[in-house]
Amino acid sequence: MDELLRDKNKQPSFDWAETFCTFEGNKIQIYTNGLFTPVNAQLTYYRQPIKIQMTGVVDPYTGVASTVDVECEFKDDLI
Repeated sequence: MDELLRDKNKQPSFDWAETFCTFEGNKIQIYTNGLFTPVNAQLTYYRQPIKIQMTGVVDPYTGVASTVDVECEFKDDLI
């Protein structure tokens, strides 16, 4: 957090409508550097997709052969 607040390119910006937040317990803290007040904040969350697995195929990340099939969670036109 301190590093983001020190770097001029990563600081909260009203002009760019961007900032960052932290999670603590059940609360979200939105950082503004006191320059603006968030109204109708929108949280965007990206997660790592589930890794595709095929029985007998070696996982390049672990070097271990898979014992199960795990299908891709995305639609066919996105694969």
